[in-house]
Amino acid sequence: MAVIVYADDPNQFTETLQRIFDDGDVKAWIRDDDGDYTHSPSQWIQMAWFRIRPPEMDRVVFSLLGAKGMKMSTEVYAVYHGRFIEMLLTHLDHEFSDVEATAQRHPRDRFS
Repeated sequence: MAVIVYADDPNQFTETLQRIFDDGDVKAWIRDDDGDYTHSPSQWIQMAWFRIRPPEMDRVVFSLLGAKGMKMSTEVYAVYHGRFIEMLLTHLDHEFSDVEATAQRHPRDRFS
């Protein structure tokens, strides 16, 4: 599963995303020391992470990483994808044109 964000300036998008986390504007997500994003409510924290990939020409891809030793459930990846996209729309809707979520495992995802 991946979240793919289409933007005219993918580098600007990633800079703005990092800034809103640095400024403390996002409450329901945490960016960890590796730069990965996990959902912070106690029910979901550290069950998965989104890892941002180097920006491409017109897009930014967030691949999903699973917790070691845990099988990725449909519920976890659905919650992570839906709520991550909700956060992007809430805070960065002027920074991108489209966002999509893959329904199946993306080649860059890492989970069992």
